[in-house]
Amino acid sequence: MVTFRNWHSIAISFLFTLTSFVIPLSSTGQCFIVGDDSVCKGELGTYKLNTGLTGDTSFLWHINQGGTISGAYNLSQVKIFWQEAGNWIVSGEVFVNGVLLEMCSFNVNITELDVSFEYLDFGYLHTI
Repeated sequence: MVTFRNWHSIAISFLFTLTSFVIPLSSTGQCFIVGDDSVCKGELGTYKLNTGLTGDTSFLWHINQGGTISGAYNLSQVKIFWQEAGNWIVSGEVFVNGVLLEMCSFNVNITELDVSFEYLDFGYLHTI
């Protein structure tokens, strides 16, 4: 059996050790996304995350619903195949040296593709 005579100092030292690993989240506020804000259902939209941060920068993209990320989702630019009409949000995270430093989002409106077909039949114009 091990007995600690000065257990208060051990606990305090342990707590200080844990808090020394906390990394504060800060943002420069320079993150923004540019891209297709109005797309038809069934089309690809392209989005680029811009930031003023330098260093070993990596990215992570998210969409709340309505589509699927096509290709790599960890680069500064992403393509999204939109499968559902509606108002959706594209968001991106910026990491420098493995630490999350910025997050930003972009609103996208996906509309139904309105297609009509006209043909002439015995002098009458028909629209489908």
